[in-house]
Amino acid sequence: MLSIEHRSASAPEPLALELVDSESGPHLKLSSTVHAAESPARDPLAEQILALLGQSSEPRTADSLRASLQVRNQRLVEALRQLIDQHKIVRLPQGYVLAHASTPPLILEPISPRVAPR
Repeated sequence: MLSIEHRSASAPEPLALELVDSESGPHLKLSSTVHAAESPARDPLAEQILALLGQSSEPRTADSLRASLQVRNQRLVEALRQLIDQHKIVRLPQGYVLAHASTPPLILEPISPRVAPR
């Protein structure tokens, strides 16, 4: 899979590539749309955020997540909002944590998913 990112434009859908060996030599070729449709598009950033939060014993701020993942603030904020909407993470005043049933109810008091602009 090839994903493209540009600072001022939203990223297009990932492209599926395959390595083809032809008479003129090996080269990359776009896979057919059938192959691309078979594999569901997953955002690796969301999985990386969940992994970082799972390893952390303390809430992580958006700045610390962005520094660890080395991604643009816009992409991070979009992924965080998506995870909050999916009830996978919770935003606390101290930062973001995984949403667990075992977490005390007082800590799970969510706040607005907005992130301060830089």
